[in-house]
Amino acid sequence: MAQIQIKRSTTANAATGLAPGELAYTEGLKTLYIGSPTDTDADGTSDSVLTIGGKAYTDMLIPETASNAASIILKEDTSNGAHGITIKAPDAVTADVTLTLPGDDGTANQLLTTDGSGVLSWDDTLSVASIDTSGNVVIGGTLTVSGGTTTVESTTVVVDDPMFALADNNDADAVDIGWYGKYVDDGTKYSGIFRDASDSDRWKIFATTGDSNAAPSTTVDTTSGFALGSLEVSDIKAATITRDGGIANSELANSTISGIGLGSNLNSLTKATNSGLAMTSYNGSAAVSDLAVDLNDLAAAAVDVANDSIAIIDATDNGSKKEAIADFVSGIAGTGLSASGGQLSVTTGTSIDLTSEVINSLPVGNGGTGATTLTDGGILLGSGTGAVTAMAVLADGEMIVGDGTKDPVAESGATLRTSIGVAIGTDVQAYSDALASIAGLSEVAGSVVATTADNTYAAVAQGTSGQVLQSNGSSAPTWVDIDGGSY
Repeated sequence: MAQIQIKRSTTANAATGLAPGELAYTEGLKTLYIGSPTDTDADGTSDSVLTIGGKAYTDMLIPETASNAASIILKEDTSNGAHGITIKAPDAVTADVTLTLPGDDGTANQLLTTDGSGVLSWDDTLSVASIDTSGNVVIGGTLTVSGGTTTVESTTVVVDDPMFALADNNDADAVDIGWYGKYVDDGTKYSGIFRDASDSDRWKIFATTGDSNAAPSTTVDTTSGFALGSLEVSDIKAATITRDGGIANSELANSTISGIGLGSNLNSLTKATNSGLAMTSYNGSAAVSDLAVDLNDLAAAAVDVANDSIAIIDATDNGSKKEAIADFVSGIAGTGLSASGGQLSVTTGTSIDLTSEVINSLPVGNGGTGATTLTDGGILLGSGTGAVTAMAVLADGEMIVGDGTKDPVAESGATLRTSIGVAIGTDVQAYSDALASIAGLSEVAGSVVATTADNTYAAVAQGTSGQVLQSNGSSAPTWVDIDGGSY
């Protein structure tokens, strides 16, 4: 059988001087070489020697088997040890895959990414469909999240940014801006605060109404599904406060308005038509310089009311004028009434019909009771300068008892007897048939009281000198003489 021999060497030196296509093996390096096919100077020696195989290659390349896919092992420097890194193909591949590496080593912190067709490149950003991690994620740069919904399920969210930006793409001012929370109260409900894009930059509080359980979308409709919510604060400061639709009398019926301070920047305070009040010209001075009140829906000219004067509206022509209080009082003075210094008083000697001319209750200080009605049959109690009050009608057997410190009260039975010092068993003896029987006797000197039956007593008249009482065993004893018999 024919043999093919190639150059060989036992040294640890790489082969040199090979002719084009000539093979050589170096035992010391366990490496196979071949001369390159080019011989530029035509001297019979190839331009370079190429390494084509040997133990180094067989140690690095592991072919596939029935149970393992092929892999490549990259060994570390032999002076550092015999460990290596293995790059292995999947055990099952549905089609051939070619990965084309980039043409450079990239820059610091770049990622090796694919275009989905096998072409790899260096990239500065990470773009993935999802990230699932159970540990902490720290991002030192800018995080951009794209998509329809971002869900944060942590119990506490801390944001250092003092101005949280919302609605970044709201260039046309077409959506409401705000935030809301979900709660369950007879169904799923929502409540929050938002800037109404359709209502002149107003911020509003809203809550779910009725049976609606839909979450707010890009706009909040407070006429359907949601309603304006309530806000409770201890203090509020605003340049302008507007109440849509005015304030109805019923809203003020049980209200108290006090302590209203006007700052130096408040120049006017107005109400809409039919509100009945307008105040203007406050210039930061110590007091309001001009107050106008129109009692006929502001149809007449506002009256500049000076000190000690009053505004009067003529219902006939809707005109208005001002009148000094003293003149006004003098104008209404008449029979039984006199005016002096802007005050009205009842003329001395004038009689007043209490049944028709006194409208309200007459105070105690003026000789009245201060009350409009009193309980029929009730005992009246005084209250100083306050209105007289009436006790309830006394029940059968009740008496009025006082303790010298507060209003008297109605008492009966044992409570009454204790209060007045005749408590049975303590202050007085309880009724007894025996005592009643004794109380009915008429005794004489020397008589003896004895029972004649249960709880019944009788008086035994006095005996004669030297007699003794003798019992007969069944009735009252009798007086007998001592005669030497049995006793």
